[in-house]
Amino acid sequence: MLDIAIKGGTLLTDQGQVSADLGIEGDRIAMIAAPGALPAARREIEAEGCLVMPGAIDIHFHVRAP
Repeated sequence: MLDIAIKGGTLLTDQGQVSADLGIEGDRIAMIAAPGALPAARREIEAEGCLVMPGAIDIHFHVRAP
């Protein structure tokens, strides 16, 4: 059983966008599957209409900003 299933999102990859579900076990991505193809999960997150992507770093900043 997966810890978390992120369902119905659009995954952003280095190859482009793809509609898929994402399965998480612990702190790792365990599987990427076609929509509706993930096994059961303890927690489900509905991501329809959302982009799912790796963490991003905002490199734009102002030195004088508080």
